[in-house]
Amino acid sequence: MTAHMQTLLKKPSELLDAAGSLFLRNPHKDLNHHILAIHKLLTIEDLVNETSRILKDILAYKLFAFVIQDESGLNIWSDPVLSKQRLLNVIANDFPGAVISSLTCIRQESKKVIRTFFHKPESVSSSMLQVYNYKSCLYLVHEKTRFFSGEESADIIIQAFKNALENILRIRSLEKASATDPLTGCYNRRALKNILDRSMDNARRYKRDLSVIMFDVDHFKSINDRYGHLMGDVVLKTISSTVRNSIRKGDYLARYGGEEFLVVLPETPLNTAVAIADRLKCLVESIVIHSPCKQKLNVTASYGVAAMGEDDDMEILLSEADTMLYRAKTNGRNCVMAANQ
Repeated sequence: MTAHMQTLLKKPSELLDAAGSLFLRNPHKDLNHHILAIHKLLTIEDLVNETSRILKDILAYKLFAFVIQDESGLNIWSDPVLSKQRLLNVIANDFPGAVISSLTCIRQESKKVIRTFFHKPESVSSSMLQVYNYKSCLYLVHEKTRFFSGEESADIIIQAFKNALENILRIRSLEKASATDPLTGCYNRRALKNILDRSMDNARRYKRDLSVIMFDVDHFKSINDRYGHLMGDVVLKTISSTVRNSIRKGDYLARYGGEEFLVVLPETPLNTAVAIADRLKCLVESIVIHSPCKQKLNVTASYGVAAMGEDDDMEILLSEADTMLYRAKTNGRNCVMAANQ
């Protein structure tokens, strides 16, 4: 990033003021229009695609990859012609040892192969962006030869990209906070309703299976009475973390209320859901938590499993799971009960 860019502030209007001095010598009068367009985008995918188009049209730069790293790994948007291995080779120095979590193609109007990238490495440039706790990088290549007259314009577009990315991640953070239970980090009851609405609509539309597992920590009141509520919080956080790290990508864990949780399993028939519940039961009962007085505390939970029927609404599905959970508790606890089994 040039010294000129380091003086730029984050507001779009300030970016336009900084870019104004370029217009006298830059033939592309609509640069300000593109910067404003970038700041209006609300998703990372749209931001990457629009920035890719602008860089290509305005400066003949090709955005062939954008990488952002989060707790799950690397989320990558890349040119369709790049294989996974080539991508890893490109980003290895910037993101050593990281694994690819998601890979999305940048939309392309043309299918032109990036020959320059493979034959003229000196034409490749990267812009590392640190946004909040996220490490990210834009990888660019000039379609012909690298020219320096457009560098300031490229820097302005990249700075606009960074500012828009900050806004998107800020909004995402606020949305996550409003949908998350503050103690366990699971989805809250409000978010659960939206998740179930969407999942059940998809199951009906595409005629897919959908199952849920409702589970409840056994003898939780006794734990609070004997060890205190802080210990009860540790139990809830430990169990929820264990379950969240054990379910599949695409499944959802929500705190339903108190010591009760719900796992939503899209595209999952009842028998598979029961097998998942059995596995979770084994994981939870193997947890050992140390109390403040150094005692070892073993915890268990009871599980009720239900599958969505053709005419079921959310209330019926949750009622069936709750009935099975109650049956598991009356059957001695630390067991799995399923509807229609």
